[in-house]
Amino acid sequence: MRDVAQQQEQLKGPNKLELAGYAILDSIGVLYIRQKRLVEKFVVDAFLPESDIVVQFDGDYWHGNPAKYKKFADLSKAPDSAFRPLNKVQRMNMRKDAGQNAYLRKCGYTVLRFWESDVKTNPGEVRSKILAALDEEKTG
Repeated sequence: MRDVAQQQEQLKGPNKLELAGYAILDSIGVLYIRQKRLVEKFVVDAFLPESDIVVQFDGDYWHGNPAKYKKFADLSKAPDSAFRPLNKVQRMNMRKDAGQNAYLRKCGYTVLRFWESDVKTNPGEVRSKILAALDEEKTG
């Protein structure tokens, strides 16, 4: 385990999704900091200080995973009842996420976001994407 959270006071206890994400980071063996405050503005789920990579684990519901939620102005035009419309909180979180991504990238960070459903059902793919970003940072 290369989590250095013990060296810093955590801002809140990790939720189940974050714990699953941290397990993926642990399996890689990369140095990371849990719930790190960056640019005096955002608290990110995990920060990889050796490569300036930010990793966010987004809950499908709270962040409006487009595989599960769609934005329809008129619900009668929704193509499938399996898709639920986005609510006000989800739309707000999506705007916040987009703004956070843009700001952090402007500050020189690489931002990786992973959906809850991917972390839980396909951790190998999440792991591969993190490894690819680490490789890109080394060669780029």
